[in-house]
Amino acid sequence: MPKRIPEDTKQRAVRLVLDHVDEYPNLTVACQTVAGRLGFGAESLRRWVRQVQVDGGQRQGVTTSESERVRKLERENRELREARGERDLEGRSGFLRRGTRPPSPLIVAFIDEQRAKGRAVESVCVVLRSQGVQIAARTYRAMKRRQASARDRADAVVIDALLATAGTPEGMYGRLKMVPYLRNQGLAVSARQVDRLMRVLGMRGRIRGRGIRTTIADRNAERAPDLLDRDFTAPAPNQRWVTDFTYVRTWAGFAYVSFVIDCYSRTIVGWHASMSKTTPLVTTALRMGLWRRDRQGRPAGDGLIHHSDAGSQGGFN
Repeated sequence: MPKRIPEDTKQRAVRLVLDHVDEYPNLTVACQTVAGRLGFGAESLRRWVRQVQVDGGQRQGVTTSESERVRKLERENRELREARGERDLEGRSGFLRRGTRPPSPLIVAFIDEQRAKGRAVESVCVVLRSQGVQIAARTYRAMKRRQASARDRADAVVIDALLATAGTPEGMYGRLKMVPYLRNQGLAVSARQVDRLMRVLGMRGRIRGRGIRTTIADRNAERAPDLLDRDFTAPAPNQRWVTDFTYVRTWAGFAYVSFVIDCYSRTIVGWHASMSKTTPLVTTALRMGLWRRDRQGRPAGDGLIHHSDAGSQGGFN
């Protein structure tokens, strides 16, 4: 590692060169002589002298303040990319799932994939730790160097077999059916191992039964025009609101939740829960949003557009 030269030593060497440069044939010879006496590289000294001349307007080039400003902007840009990368990672489904720790080869492969996208190892490890996967950057590098354990190798074989079922009828199997299927493929697996790995991969069997349908259009009613034309952005608050509702499974049955979002800030301004999906489910959320904005001192004006889907409960703009 190169030794660090104190700043006062650098300044003294530069002054010596600039004060006596006329005594030498050229700047290079002057730097070689002074650097040899002080015990450091002549090229480094010549670079420092040139930078001082640029800062003083005696030579063309990028000044120290401009270089520092560029480095600051590059650092901020890098931090923004890392922060955006962390948000993208946190939004991923499948691997980033709290619960059982994924096998080490799967963690290493995931970090390798993120590194290929230009993300730093430290940032990826921060997101993994926030999702319950305790790993440090030095642990990842140690995993890269050491050989996989017997359990990791066995898990890797089962993971490949599970991923191979994607897009096939067997891919709809749950954990109970998947165990005998893998055993028929010649793999010595246990129910606990299959359960753990399917949970890590986010795989679950197809559940029989009829799904809940929320959007039911009224064929006899006139459909309102799409005033937003699929543009869900807004230049200011209280100009474009969008609404929708979904269902939530509870111990007492299904409950429906309606919410209204301001397109400008993506803030939920109003919401309402009900055991039935009728028109008041949607209108109550809208009235709540108007009431909350009035209470905050930012009432919605006449130009507000309220957008919903084509459902009969809220098919209006």
